[in-house]
Amino acid sequence: MISINAGRLLADLRALAEFGKVETGVTRLALSEVDMESRQWLVERMADAGLDAAIDGVGNVFGRSKAFGPAVLIGSHTDSVPRGGWLDGAMGVLYGLEIARALEESELGGKAGIDVISFQDEEGTFFGFLGSRSFFGDLEDADIAGATNLEGDGLADVLDARGLFGKPRVEAETGRYRGYFEAHIEQGPRLEAAGKRIGVVTGIVGYRRHRVRFNGQADHAGTTPLSMRKDAGKALIAFGRRLDVAFREIAAEDSVWTFGNATFAPGAFNVVPGEAELLVEYRDTSPDVLDAFEACVERLVRETDGKGPADVEHTQVFRVESAMMDSLLAEHIFAAAEAHGEEPMRMPSGAGHDAMVVAGFLPSAMMFVPSIGGRSHDVAEDTAEADITAGCQVFATAVSRALSETGQALTKRRRVPTRSTEHLAGDPERDPREQDDVHDERDHDEEERERADDDVAHRAAAPHTLNHVEVHPHGRGEQRYFHHQHEEDPEPHGIQAEVHHHRHHHRDGRDHHRQRFEEIAENQIEHHQQKDRLRERGAHVGTENPIRGNDRVADPNRVTIPPHVRGGDIGAVGLGLDLAACQKGLAVGFTTAAALIHELMEARDDKQLLRLQRRLQGSIWRAVASLRRRRGACRIARRGGLRG
Repeated sequence: MISINAGRLLADLRALAEFGKVETGVTRLALSEVDMESRQWLVERMADAGLDAAIDGVGNVFGRSKAFGPAVLIGSHTDSVPRGGWLDGAMGVLYGLEIARALEESELGGKAGIDVISFQDEEGTFFGFLGSRSFFGDLEDADIAGATNLEGDGLADVLDARGLFGKPRVEAETGRYRGYFEAHIEQGPRLEAAGKRIGVVTGIVGYRRHRVRFNGQADHAGTTPLSMRKDAGKALIAFGRRLDVAFREIAAEDSVWTFGNATFAPGAFNVVPGEAELLVEYRDTSPDVLDAFEACVERLVRETDGKGPADVEHTQVFRVESAMMDSLLAEHIFAAAEAHGEEPMRMPSGAGHDAMVVAGFLPSAMMFVPSIGGRSHDVAEDTAEADITAGCQVFATAVSRALSETGQALTKRRRVPTRSTEHLAGDPERDPREQDDVHDERDHDEEERERADDDVAHRAAAPHTLNHVEVHPHGRGEQRYFHHQHEEDPEPHGIQAEVHHHRHHHRDGRDHHRQRFEEIAENQIEHHQQKDRLRERGAHVGTENPIRGNDRVADPNRVTIPPHVRGGDIGAVGLGLDLAACQKGLAVGFTTAAALIHELMEARDDKQLLRLQRRLQGSIWRAVASLRRRRGACRIARRGGLRG
């Protein structure tokens, strides 16, 4: 187990809090001089810990482990809001640093790696989630060119002033990580109220923001009768009341909404407001609930416009999609907390974090520790030192469990819509609500869930490793390339090898799909030929099932391998392989695959081709996984044995 040094962790946290110190908090705005000074300090601390560390072209501080073997990524942010708290983001980064040091001091030192990152501008001084989006290739030059802070300073100009503009931006290495871990103060009162020290985050809320405008007519407040007024202010108040009632009817347990500001113009005692504006925000982890809130706003605007004292219109100005945390990584945190005598609490995150961006590319998990009084984004923010150190030890144990687990995490590739929609209007290629992309990602997510279910079923039946991951060169859309291997069988085999070969060498979709399908079909012929060879070598077909012992029930589809049959082209063939079940499952899969290949031949464009390609891969994979579920004890021959 990894054991952290509590004193060393607290000393680093206190040292970092000196940069931009304001009373008991900090002001360390992204890319300010003090922010850059703190980042240089962090580079030095990472280097002292044995990491290869540097500041990249957007200000990310990235420390890469030199160890061979599996790796995880731990990070958060060290920039702050004005007069913010000393732990917001900073604690998560220094958890990563301390765990990386503790790992090197443990029995896992040199055998596994922890990369640590401080993402730039999580707080959105110039561009929200700037660093995490850059790290995963989800940032364009145009994003940087168009970003400014509240004072109007351009992001590109500030990067240039800090000596960063044009400097390479580090990006995540495909296939390197088993997952991403982020620890954070809760920034709310739930853990403290429940008497818990560890929160296991289930998901991070998405949120949407609307600007609702009311256009009436300004008049003298003393001479204009109430019945003849076009009072935009009164219309706003009535609308807000109706919207609050409607939201309560559709809200989920953890839904929240806020009327963040209401303004009236001209804003004088003796003038009827001619214009008014209401800012509305709502948050939830469920996309369906968010959609319901959005539809509610639109419906009430339609019902109100033209029927009251003022005209009404609305604009959605910002939207961030929710992100669910990886259940397996979350279980590592939950189990680690219990192992240390804690009673963890599952909970959503009501605030945005870099993990919601990272979750679009890597399996991700978050852990919370309590905030005293629920305070955050203020100099009053604090957490008890005992809770900080206990949380770090739980987090270290969870990371250790993830590093010790067999398997390599998959790197996803998809665009994360977290932008203002005001400046995207009329540009369908960059609008996060563009329908073709939404449909494509929903289809993809359904396939991912099905594939994950099949993978879990197989993992329960046989240990495996994931030993090849590649991102498709076309960019949009994830492509996952992998095959499973039994621990005693180091070489690819059977249809797994065929699917791996098919995916890895895919260049020309139409011709290659047809060629690989023909090869897989030939594989099935060899399957039957191998059955005949087994008979010739002494295998019994239609006799006793050795797993059942004395049943001795004749079954023409069951093959038993006698003890004296070893080596040659038989390999490590398992006992009790149900050929009928195998053939049935494969037949369904290949029938679907044949239909998809026909559609591939008729694909109209690259987007449709990629979508059909993913469906074909999923069809073949599900056929193979169904075979595994039927006979988990099956061992596939190493060379030339039973295929399937």
